[in-house]
Amino acid sequence: MYVASLISENRPAAINPRIVKGIQTMNKWTKFKPAIRNLVVGYGIYILSWWIAYPLALAYGKLTHGIIYRGQFAGSVLMPLVMTIPYALVAFGVGACVAFLADSERPFRWAILPAALYVYFGIIGYEWARQPVLIDRVAQVIGATFMGIACLGGAMIVVRRQASTPRTTPG
Repeated sequence: MYVASLISENRPAAINPRIVKGIQTMNKWTKFKPAIRNLVVGYGIYILSWWIAYPLALAYGKLTHGIIYRGQFAGSVLMPLVMTIPYALVAFGVGACVAFLADSERPFRWAILPAALYVYFGIIGYEWARQPVLIDRVAQVIGATFMGIACLGGAMIVVRRQASTPRTTPG
């Protein structure tokens, strides 16, 4: 009844100071919205990429089944590169998508998050049946950094392509 009488008399209703403080606090966070959005986009595309990479790697594994890598160099350098090609292709697409969707003046920087995730989980995500030797660890690091570099390469191509296309300004 009291609120209805205030509205009918065209007087402004008294605003709770807690609500005003809450609105002011929310306004402080508006400057972080693009950064939070870009982090969520980068992480979301990274997670989505594994849904694409696993079936692609399964099909690619059928093609490369039976290849024998002889020697230390071929087994520790070439094999991880060949085995991570499907993951690197997907990582390339992830970097391109993140750079394209990032709401920033410098979208390449936002591709560093998924690239770092590829490298981190590429190094950490191994389980060994036996104690690994140095050459095994070299192969592990090469495969992980190949995915990270592919992710940054995709972002670089998108950023350069966007910089080369002329922008039209409205009006």
